[in-house]
Amino acid sequence: MARWRIRAIREVRDQLDRFLNFPLNQKISLGDYGTYDGKNCRFEWLGNVAEFGVQPKSVGMQHEIAETYATSGKVDIQGKLNFAGDRPCVDVSFKRASALAFRGCKIGFDQVQLVNAGKALTKAIEDGLEWNRDWVVITQLWQADGFTHLVSGSNGSCVQIEARANSAPELFNYADPSLGLEVTSEKSMSYCAVGLSDVLPYFAIHKLRQSPNGQWSLYKYGLS
Repeated sequence: MARWRIRAIREVRDQLDRFLNFPLNQKISLGDYGTYDGKNCRFEWLGNVAEFGVQPKSVGMQHEIAETYATSGKVDIQGKLNFAGDRPCVDVSFKRASALAFRGCKIGFDQVQLVNAGKALTKAIEDGLEWNRDWVVITQLWQADGFTHLVSGSNGSCVQIEARANSAPELFNYADPSLGLEVTSEKSMSYCAVGLSDVLPYFAIHKLRQSPNGQWSLYKYGLS
């Protein structure tokens, strides 16, 4: 995995308390299980717990908002009208390599009911399921109607994003795919994905742990 990808995943983990789903179009679901290599920030998804007869209930989508994240002190974002003065655009400039700038449009999350999921997995184990203690399970999943994901390649990297549709600059969401977004200029970017629609940008995981008295339970893993 490219070094900038590892740095991006680690920064999202440490600053947002969630994992970056990369690539953003990777199809994942609540209840997916697999292995996690923390050193290399690599996941390998093996299947879904539904295969074992476990159907974790979710709580439903929460908090659909516009969300922005940028590496602290290393990203400058300025919205304005383009040179012709008729379409909104945004200039994003970076002050170091592997700095991040994310923008979400109508981004929210769903999560499993942990107690019920833990009980269901415990029953499956008691009924003979051979569960690998190294496996992790996706228990929280973010979804966005639109998402822009920018990673700089160097100090001085920059990108300009413009909308084909009219929108007031102060209201311009440069992740909204309905605005017909396009990159009009770009310099030294490691990654530049603009206005992707219906993506799953982040997730959180839990791991099953057995207590000294033999009881199994799910606990948050790899995050604070």
